[in-house]
Amino acid sequence: MRVRCGALISIGVGVLICALFIGCGVSGEQLERAEARIEALEKRGAPDTLLSTAKILLYNVKAAQETRNAGLVRKNYDSLLIHLDRAEEHHAATIEKLKPSLDSLRQSIAERKEALKGRHLHVADSLAVKIDSFAAIQWLGQAMRKARVLDSLLPSLHRQQETALKLSRKLPGTWKTQNVPADKRFKAVETKIFTFRPNGTVKINEKMKGRTSESIREDWHFVSSGSWELKGDTVFIQVVKEKCLRQNFWNKKDGKWHKESKPTYDTTYTDNKKHRWITYKSLREDFKKL
Repeated sequence: MRVRCGALISIGVGVLICALFIGCGVSGEQLERAEARIEALEKRGAPDTLLSTAKILLYNVKAAQETRNAGLVRKNYDSLLIHLDRAEEHHAATIEKLKPSLDSLRQSIAERKEALKGRHLHVADSLAVKIDSFAAIQWLGQAMRKARVLDSLLPSLHRQQETALKLSRKLPGTWKTQNVPADKRFKAVETKIFTFRPNGTVKINEKMKGRTSESIREDWHFVSSGSWELKGDTVFIQVVKEKCLRQNFWNKKDGKWHKESKPTYDTTYTDNKKHRWITYKSLREDFKKL
């Protein structure tokens, strides 16, 4: 009888311990729900600072499960649920508070952006698109950060546009520069002629002829055309056509000149491969307006 009682007691204790272990455990389904809540907050644009603790607690739960530490599993899981509840409440409150401010700032940006044109408008629009994209998926925190960047940038864009407007009256015409080798022993002339037309088109004539160094002679001529546009004090040139009239090169080797003639061409560009830029200051300093 004593043996039977002892056996019953042992079995009872074992069942109790097992029950306690199971009661303190966390199922895979419960962890999946917690992970889904974290992912949902991320998709709604919750910042990492709000979710970092939840991710650490989730990791701790899984680590405790591997070591079968039921008490630590339950402790971390309970903390995880509490933190997730608070994170969801905090994020919801932040979004509710942020939305009117963001809407107001976006409206202000849209009104001030209307006066911009050309490249100045392009810069503003590229940021505005990102703001709209974040707002569309309710990432209002990210949208607000981009909106503040654009808000602070708009005054500069307006000043740049005023500068561009003033220079657009001075730029049209033909500008020419000629350069010779710094070493006076070599006779060569490089000529560049930029013709900026009032209608926004440009023609560029560039050629080089002569000996440029001890072992190199050059004779080439390129004519290109496209459009020009000012952003602030910088002239952006979009080359759409380029014609090579000649490109000949000589290399001196063993006392003899060896000629290499490359093929001529007439090419149209549809990408940004031949885009160029020059500041108005450099144009005035290095070129002469004819």
